Formats: sequence, C-alpha cells, structure tokens
Amino acid sequence: MNDKKIEPGATTRTPLNNCLDCGCKISAASTPDGRAGPPPTEGDLTVCIKCGAVMMLDRDLKVRGMTDAEIEELTSNRATMDELARMVRCIHLIRHRAN
Repeated sequence: MNDKKIEPGATTRTPLNNCLDCGCKISAASTPDGRAGPPPTEGDLTVCIKCGAVMMLDRDLKVRGMTDAEIEELTSNRATMDELARMVRCIHLIRHRAN
C-alpha cells in the first residue's frame, strides 16, 4: 500500500477490517505512545482498542492471527511482552471505566 502516511497523533489509516476476537471494526493503526513514528508495515503487532486482542498486520495492513513460531518469538521477548501487557491493561481499564 503506497498511500500510507503519518497523520497527527501518529495514526495511519488502514483498510477496513475486523478484530479477530471481538469483531470491532479496525480502520487505523497508531503508535502506542501517540508519538510520530514510521507507518505500520507487514509483521507489526497491533492491539484491538476494544478488547485488547494482540494480532499482526499483513502486507495489506489488515489484521491476521499469529503463527505458533511468531507467538513463540514474541513470548521470548520480555520487553515486548511487558509493553503489550501494559497496553492491554490500559485498554481494559478504559473499557471498565466506560461501563
């Protein structure tokens, strides 16, 4: 996809697709801290803003499940796992406060 660009708030529009766990519509990807960064690419992790499901982006920037090998590699990286856990906790806290 050649029309990717960084927008204010480090958000990049992606093709419309759905979370693999909760079905939430997904049409953008953002950096976890809101700072400008490179646009998302194939193989990047993404977290559903509604349910906290961790998925991976494919070449078209649509979400996909991870392979067993990708999960094994991910879970062996302590720093990445800590960051994912922090993001998922924040999502669940926000969702809890909204109810």
